[in-house]
Amino acid sequence: MVDNSIWELTFYNNLNATLMFLPLMLVFGEIPHKIFVTQLLEFQFWVLMVVGGVCGISIGAITALQIKVC
Repeated sequence: MVDNSIWELTFYNNLNATLMFLPLMLVFGEIPHKIFVTQLLEFQFWVLMVVGGVCGISIGAITALQIKVC
């Protein structure tokens, strides 16, 4: 289905995880907290967002490299 591409498999895995996580955010009322971020213009907020993004991409890339496709 993904033409033996680990990157396409990783994309669909992340897409599925996002779609499965959204209902939990709705049930626990987290959506308004994520939409109305008061620290949007603060430097520390963006530093932490960038660090979290780099860590997330690194974890995803390392996980994808561990997948052996036939």
